[in-house]
Amino acid sequence: MKPQAALAALAALTVAVAATFAPASAARSSYVIDDAHMLSASAIAQIDQQVGDLNARTGKEVLVVTTDSLGGVSPQAAIERSFAQNQVNGVEILVAKSEKQIKIAACGDTPPSESVVTTKTSLPVRAFRSPTC
Repeated sequence: MKPQAALAALAALTVAVAATFAPASAARSSYVIDDAHMLSASAIAQIDQQVGDLNARTGKEVLVVTTDSLGGVSPQAAIERSFAQNQVNGVEILVAKSEKQIKIAACGDTPPSESVVTTKTSLPVRAFRSPTC
């Protein structure tokens, strides 16, 4: 499977899992930050449509971020920084092209003032139960 198709499939699966949880909140203009230029315009449009629908129903989001390189930063530190910087209310999928790394972070079920980012190989459902991260 091509990397673009795999990433789009992963985002679609995340949307499907998240679709049953949480009330609606404000939407982003795009749910893709493709700094590594890994995704086609149609893949970005598909992700934006599906995650936009999810956000309208649940208030949660899936943000897909690609980067050429982590620049010597550990994948864990990179996802934590990106997750906080982008103020993700749901799940972030970070793809580091040079390092060939994919990290997934989701907001936990801790109070908003004590939120922590955890990375998982599978998506925690609790990330979509809390109205805020």
